[in-house]
Amino acid sequence: PDTISGIRLSFILSAIAAALACVIVVIACEYIFKNKNKKMAILVEGCLMFPWLLPTILICYSYRIFFNDNIWYVFGQNLYYKENVRLLIIMAYTVIRLPYALRLIKAAFYSIDEELENAARNLGASSINAFIKVKLPVIMPNVWAVFALTFLALFSEYGMAATFHSSYGKTYS
Repeated sequence: PDTISGIRLSFILSAIAAALACVIVVIACEYIFKNKNKKMAILVEGCLMFPWLLPTILICYSYRIFFNDNIWYVFGQNLYYKENVRLLIIMAYTVIRLPYALRLIKAAFYSIDEELENAARNLGASSINAFIKVKLPVIMPNVWAVFALTFLALFSEYGMAATFHSSYGKTYS
């Protein structure tokens, strides 16, 4: 039962974190491409790439120390206590995979012909409609591939599993 529950928990946490990383990166890439060469877009991209510079274990222990302190509560809850550790694992999983997802999804955005979006805008589509109906279908195969790669990498992530190990956060690894 412990093995099955660990596999199930790891599967769920990895899937949620992979989906969250893909959503964050798609939104960030849209912002970055709309605001090319502006300081804020460069800052957003830099912030998303920053976890690449840090070892996974450093991110884990930073979360562990920061959220285990008695003075830091989120919605009145200590995130390192009982079931809340799962939210902490999802946050950490998502953060460490953002740079990889950004690199791959950003490449998909480069493959989109700008004329497609311009044509949609000229035909009366709003920015959001043009994104949803023109850009998103073009990049979705890449987003699914990034989701799969991210999920597989997180499913067997040992460093975080060992750091956040508890009876409530026992994962496959």
